[in-house]
Amino acid sequence: MSVTGGAVTAATTLDGGANEGGHFWPEFLPDGKSMLVTVGTAGTNMERARIVLHSLEDGKRRGLIQGGTYARYVRSGHIVYSTAGTLMAAPFDLATKTVTGPGVPVIDGVAQSELGAAQFSVSTTGALAYVPGAVRAPKRTLVWADRRGTMVPLPLPPRPYWSPRLSPDGRRIAVGIEGATHDVWVSEVGRDTLARLTFGSDNYWPLWTPDGTRIVFQSNRAGPWNIFWTPVDRSAPEEQLVRSEYTGLPYSWSSDGQMLVFSEMNPDTAADIRIIPVRGQRTPRPFLQTPAFEFAPAVAPDGRWIAYSSNESRRDEIYVQRYPEGGQKLQISTDGGAAPMWARDGRELFYVGSGRLVAVEVRSGAVFGHGRPQPLFEVTFSSGSPLTYDVAPDGRFVLIREDTLEPGPTQVNLVQGWFEELKRRAPPR
Repeated sequence: MSVTGGAVTAATTLDGGANEGGHFWPEFLPDGKSMLVTVGTAGTNMERARIVLHSLEDGKRRGLIQGGTYARYVRSGHIVYSTAGTLMAAPFDLATKTVTGPGVPVIDGVAQSELGAAQFSVSTTGALAYVPGAVRAPKRTLVWADRRGTMVPLPLPPRPYWSPRLSPDGRRIAVGIEGATHDVWVSEVGRDTLARLTFGSDNYWPLWTPDGTRIVFQSNRAGPWNIFWTPVDRSAPEEQLVRSEYTGLPYSWSSDGQMLVFSEMNPDTAADIRIIPVRGQRTPRPFLQTPAFEFAPAVAPDGRWIAYSSNESRRDEIYVQRYPEGGQKLQISTDGGAAPMWARDGRELFYVGSGRLVAVEVRSGAVFGHGRPQPLFEVTFSSGSPLTYDVAPDGRFVLIREDTLEPGPTQVNLVQGWFEELKRRAPPR
């Protein structure tokens, strides 16, 4: 955008075929015609991010550094960036716009968020300011919670958990765990062991099949973020259910277990709700496709209604609509809402609203009726995802609880004359 205001135009565009999840922290080079950009893969692990040179004249990109984030050009003739809490420097020729030597570590122990934002700044005169620390990864615990919010931890160690889902009989739990790769793990409720289910690439958003024999999940193993499933006993290889150029996230099943209901990200229509048969000809069809962001579809146990969140009113709210024919839409939430889940008996609908888990009594069937939303207890969101809970057959909830991080650093270190140190460690060529 011009400094005088006016129209906003896209400077970069995500490459879905390359699994790009985001473009971060642009840094203009002195010529004003190009910039350094951190390109993250779809997912939250920034250790596999790369730093590219992006031309503002023709939109072309050229890779510079693999495995780095938060790149900054400094007047000593270097690109300075962060890798896992270590500040790195690589010599850079401004005339040819090329990296002329390998990156070398120059400062250990620089604070960095789990999403790759490094806490440092370099002045034009050669002073470095940085916050000492390390990568601050979240600590999360899986807990049971009753309707009053009393929480009892499951006998599993704290890990960076994501999206817990209980099996139909409530005896097992599938959960994503973030790491070098993001994978789906399975544990028997009450035991202190986790068994890894997925391998290779990144894998998210587990969902049990109604018979409990398979788990559906999102993966980038074939390129774009599509939907796969695999037997829980690993008796057969993974199989791709949805093939699309757009990102898909599995959420729910039809009551007969024959139709998978999922959300799909479309650059023209935001997020849509789609349905695909898992037997025979797997051709998805739209259930709800509007300019609004429709997300997290959940089919009622009787199969007649579907709950979902939508921002059609400029705020996320929970709606219920007839399934599978659509129509007769009802707004359930009154003060914002996300992540709807049905009670196993279909008599209540739960969702997250204003930082609380909310319950609504419902009457399903040919005619849908509902009561007033009743807040139950406070819940936390995990890594930007509202899907931090599931409902057990006995009415309890399994939750991801964000544990308090250790106190952060309380000082900023200042290094004067840092350019001389850079030239000594990473001599320009």
